[in-house]
Amino acid sequence: MPTKQLKGKPGPLRRLTLKKVTPTQLAYLKIDLDAETKVKELPKITHILKSLPKGIDSAIEYLRGSVAHEAKLVLTRWDSMSRSQKKLIPFEAYCVGINGGTRRILEIITSACFDQSSSAATLLAAASHPDIVKATVKAAKSPRFGTADRKMLHMHRGFVPVSKNQTTIISSGGQQNNVGQIDNSKQLTISMGEVTAVDSKMLKVANRFNERMGIESGAPPPVIEATEFKTMEEDDEKDNTQDDPGPEESDSDGW
Repeated sequence: MPTKQLKGKPGPLRRLTLKKVTPTQLAYLKIDLDAETKVKELPKITHILKSLPKGIDSAIEYLRGSVAHEAKLVLTRWDSMSRSQKKLIPFEAYCVGINGGTRRILEIITSACFDQSSSAATLLAAASHPDIVKATVKAAKSPRFGTADRKMLHMHRGFVPVSKNQTTIISSGGQQNNVGQIDNSKQLTISMGEVTAVDSKMLKVANRFNERMGIESGAPPPVIEATEFKTMEEDDEKDNTQDDPGPEESDSDGW
């Protein structure tokens, strides 16, 4: 069958019969000689990419923000196509011959989407923050509706102490022990006075626990072994035995 040379065309396009080459085949040949056959073996991801705000165009934008070698190869193939050729072949065709195929490209797109979206959100929040602060201050000045805004501003300036991620143990006498945990708020020590609403036995156990653990302000949370709990329980039983006078002895008259 007679063939016609295509001047200026590289590779497999030089010896093709023009009658049998369709625009779709020409688009596939720009990628790989067997791209039309190999693309059928790749997992489909076009339907996933179409769920993006701009569809395939959004995926291409994310790939342009990636430094992965596979992303650059897909972009080279994409940019070599005309607008009409891009409509003729699926996105999976651009992944032919790439290590990992469509799964790898989808992974790159997803990672780039997370990174770029996070950066965009941070930038937007930072740029909008001055206006939001102005709106918050304006709302806080409202006598009727600004309670929450006033509280938030006070907490931000440290005017109102904030307790966060702290374990507070209050013993008798109003001593407060803040078991040290990382916290960006100011610590506030308040003298609570004598605790009268708690049973005396509970106070005794709490005091003994504090003495044995040596808890101090800013100390790390203690690690308590099971044997220590057992020892404390035995001491409590001994204390109960000593406190309990037992049945009173009757006199000789039986009274």
